[in-house]
Amino acid sequence: MPVYNSLVSSSVAASGVPAKFTNSASHIKNPSFYDSISIGTLKPENVIVSVSDSGQEALSSLSHSFYATKGYLSLSQMFDSYTINVFTRIQLFDSEGNVIADSLYGTESYAAFEAWQKGELFVEEGTYTVVATPNTDLIGDINLSMSTFHQQGTALSVNSSLNASTTAAYYNFSLSGTNLKFDFNAGKESSNLRVIIFDAKGTIVADSDGDRFMKAQYILATSGTGLSLDSGDYVVAVTYKNNIQKAYDVDYSFTLYSGSTYSAVYTTNASVKPYDPSAAGSVEVDPYALLYEAQGFNKFNSSPATAVTIGWLQQDKSMLAVQSAFNNAGKSQYYMFTLQQGDNIKFDFNKSITKEASNIRVQLLDATGLFVYADSHGTPEQQKAYRELTSETGLSAKPGKYTVHVSYLEAVSDNVFYEFGIYSGTRFEAQYKTFASPQTFEHALLSGDFSLTGSLGHMLSTYLDKMINPDNYDEFALDNSKLMDALKGRF
Repeated sequence: MPVYNSLVSSSVAASGVPAKFTNSASHIKNPSFYDSISIGTLKPENVIVSVSDSGQEALSSLSHSFYATKGYLSLSQMFDSYTINVFTRIQLFDSEGNVIADSLYGTESYAAFEAWQKGELFVEEGTYTVVATPNTDLIGDINLSMSTFHQQGTALSVNSSLNASTTAAYYNFSLSGTNLKFDFNAGKESSNLRVIIFDAKGTIVADSDGDRFMKAQYILATSGTGLSLDSGDYVVAVTYKNNIQKAYDVDYSFTLYSGSTYSAVYTTNASVKPYDPSAAGSVEVDPYALLYEAQGFNKFNSSPATAVTIGWLQQDKSMLAVQSAFNNAGKSQYYMFTLQQGDNIKFDFNKSITKEASNIRVQLLDATGLFVYADSHGTPEQQKAYRELTSETGLSAKPGKYTVHVSYLEAVSDNVFYEFGIYSGTRFEAQYKTFASPQTFEHALLSGDFSLTGSLGHMLSTYLDKMINPDNYDEFALDNSKLMDALKGRF
């Protein structure tokens, strides 16, 4: 389990006063491995020895001494093919003249030389000397130069929290060395959390709550020795343990080190979004989500047979949105959609546009409009299903065609605008939005959609009002002469 380990912090130290850098980031809702926040590159404090063929002509051995703190050494070799052929030996000596590493294959220090090339040669604090010996038996001039420079070690810190909308958090980093130390702290909640370290392919390399081997790997990572890993990219996941209630907030922090010293600390403060138990609140939009728009038309006296088709719904892939209005010609509207893939459906109003949601009845029906799956004003069982439909979990559903029926429960004197979204899962990459214009009495009459179920008196009064106030009518209102001709033809 992730318990604060003082052995890590006592095994590392800052080189002087470390530079400090701070970055802010935000977790999306319900993040996955592929939504990890980048927190930087973890570098061990390192002395890099550079040997190249760009210097002066070397007729004998060339040496270079340098001072190194306790930590790792790297060797950078920059030669062309000719120099490699004539170049015979690079050796590293300590202050007492002992050979630490030797490029001559077969020597006792050759393995240390290979580690040196990889940046994995660990040395104690002291003075060291590099000796480069050219092969003067071969014909040709050999130019050699040697230098050393100090690589700044880094520490990567994170401050964040978990809550019911972010039950797992992921962070990616690059490891330039081969040693990883992990210092985790969540106070008294540490034992309720789980920490997993993945490689770039998603393979677990350490797990505070895994099997015996993975736990041992995690214990190494949280020890003063650290965990040996290959250089590369890794991801840290922080989550609740499987049996822990996830409805409360937990603050945590951790720091990553490599080696024993560092000169800079990069801190990421990662915020999480407040918990929202609604259907819309449980869904996260992909930052690169695409928006597709379409026009629809709600007919006067609409029915399931005249429902506006609004698209196909795929779990964690797409969502459907509708914007429309009730008017004095129609308080009942139908929309048809297909759940192409998924096992749940969620419904929610956009409250910034839908000001009178409490006066709107919502029904989820089958394709025929006869069977009711959920009803905001139906039987107790149907109302229960509607609460599930508008919750973070959604209503269980099978792929197929569905109908949404919305109706206004009060008298309409002016347009009553609304917008709703239909979701499946916890995220989406594409939004398909339909703007469904409501049909007016005038348009219904002229297009042959009017029936005696409508109010003739209201239609005539609308016509007269239109003559007096023509600017109050939308694109469906046709000119007066055509309206009068239509009335004559009807009656």
